[in-house]
Amino acid sequence: MADKKDDKKIKTEAKAEKKTEKKETKTDKKAESKSAAEKTGKAKEKFAKPKDTKKKEEKIIEKKYRLPLKSVYSAPRHKRAGRAITAVKRFMAKHVRAKPEDVLISPKVNEYIWSQGREHPPKYVDVKIIIAEGKTNVYLQTETIKAKKEKKADKKEIKEENKTAEEKEAEAKLEKKKQDKKTMELSADKAAMKKGIQK
Repeated sequence: MADKKDDKKIKTEAKAEKKTEKKETKTDKKAESKSAAEKTGKAKEKFAKPKDTKKKEEKIIEKKYRLPLKSVYSAPRHKRAGRAITAVKRFMAKHVRAKPEDVLISPKVNEYIWSQGREHPPKYVDVKIIIAEGKTNVYLQTETIKAKKEKKADKKEIKEENKTAEEKEAEAKLEKKKQDKKTMELSADKAAMKKGIQK
């Protein structure tokens, strides 16, 4: 029995020595490769990523889908159209990898789903999506899309630039009349207050 125990000890010691030798050779190889890389300057190039100082321009992506809405028919009759809308949002969120809150459905898609009543939504809807500014807009494939509306301030500035001198004079006269009217009303109110106090 003593021989068996001695044999086991010898085997475990040999295994431990082999493991330590392997570790030492691995660390030696790593150290050699690091020193060689440092000499050539490749170590920094390999791990350092160039930073883009410019913001990435957001791309406008347009895709077409055919959405299956047959599964909505398993819902109670009076909830089918509403469930179809949520199904459209979930489908788009899944395929675009966005949140359902970021999916915006156009009124025409909504009207199309509700067109046959709330109990009988269509079984398929052909849509096109446009992904821009972190939002996913869902339109019918036949729907034409208008450009974004300009801000009100921009519109006012453009209108003012396009006005001629005569139009500007006419506006100035109108503003003057409005101011005169206000002053007349204020003076009439003051006079009425004085009469009311004197009586």
